Amino acid sequence: IATYAICRHTLRPRLWGDPALINFGLKSLANDLSNWSLDNLDKFLIGKFWGLYPLGLYAVAFNLTKAPSGLLVFSAQTIAFSSASRLQDDMAALRKGFQAVITAMALTSIPLFAMVALESAAVLDIIYGAKWVKAAPYMTALAISIPLITLGSITAAILRGTGAIGTELRVQMVTVIVFFGGLIALSSMPLSVAVWMVPVSYLTRVVLLLLVIRTRLKLQLRNMLLPFRGAFVLTILGVSVTAYVHEMSQVMSSGMGVLPLLVGCIACISMLMLKLTWFLGPQLITMIQKRFSNGSSNALITWLGLGPQ
Repeated sequence: IATYAICRHTLRPRLWGDPALINFGLKSLANDLSNWSLDNLDKFLIGKFWGLYPLGLYAVAFNLTKAPSGLLVFSAQTIAFSSASRLQDDMAALRKGFQAVITAMALTSIPLFAMVALESAAVLDIIYGAKWVKAAPYMTALAISIPLITLGSITAAILRGTGAIGTELRVQMVTVIVFFGGLIALSSMPLSVAVWMVPVSYLTRVVLLLLVIRTRLKLQLRNMLLPFRGAFVLTILGVSVTAYVHEMSQVMSSGMGVLPLLVGCIACISMLMLKLTWFLGPQLITMIQKRFSNGSSNALITWLGLGPQ
């Protein structure tokens, strides 16, 4: 109503316009529908093939694992799409931006959710209580999927921003076929086995999207892998520390199930702060400097050692 008050546009629907924009819009709609199907129709198949009780356990595990990343992914997608649209004629800037945002997403998602996958039973026990611990096998697979969903969503947004909406749609269709085809093919297996089709499907999506964007941005293999180096180091450290603390009998006997995850997170944060510039990489550091090196944030940037050298 407010928009109409400002600009008295016609209320009659227009079924014509720029053919290129209409084509982009239709493909964008198809992409969004395929994303919706990946997020929702799996529950229909699980309820049909495995019943309501496993569906309830799956839904609790799915909602718990996805909730922390949902808002972050949505915000990052919006920024990545608009930035890629603005920079699509500046290939060098686009490459640096892609590396920076993938580094940030990998660092914030891969180590954390790898540790959550390892301690899924403890997380469910702390948040929902012992009666939901049976959802742990599903949460393990779903927690591994979250970094893949995050990285795939950001990469797809950048592809869409550069106009490769058709390519993104084809990748989405392959993912949908792998996902639902796999669930149907494994319908005679226990859900704890079939649920691994979730990370397999999203891994397929990420690999295909990265292959496409490598060609589109003309990235060397080294520059494609560089954003993941810090995340993989932190993941190995965090999982190793978490597993070691988990095996300590006095920890498990005292009922402190969340302690291994907490110690693993502290180990990752400590390592990150020790070698902050190495983990962030030059592209992400440059982005942080541009965004925050002014006013009250300047002192923090300097204290972290991220100021201009």
